[in-house]
Amino acid sequence: MPRMSRRTLLRSMAVGGAAVSAPGLLTACSSGSGDGDVSNAGKKLAPWPAYRPAAGPKPDLAPTGEGVQAGYTSYPSDLVKSVSAALSDVISSPAYLQVLKNYGLESSAITDARVNFAQ
Repeated sequence: MPRMSRRTLLRSMAVGGAAVSAPGLLTACSSGSGDGDVSNAGKKLAPWPAYRPAAGPKPDLAPTGEGVQAGYTSYPSDLVKSVSAALSDVISSPAYLQVLKNYGLESSAITDARVNFAQ
């Protein structure tokens, strides 16, 4: 193992001191008021959306009080097609084509709302 010289030790201490003091110097240069209040108390906030349980297939196994979630013994035959409906809305939006045009991707536009080729 090589020995450390006095010059190397002093250089390492100077670099370490600069690294420790850099955040304080950057904070001193900020233009914020510095009150540090990040709470939402007294601020007008958007309301939380109302909870609506998913309207999907009924599970075969009920949930338990110990935290085990409801489950299925076989793959449900009647699936909800939520993704394809949302994708269809995006495809029909004029904003979708505008974004593709802005980036030169018109030829890559999705025109079919099928997901994994499901009908």
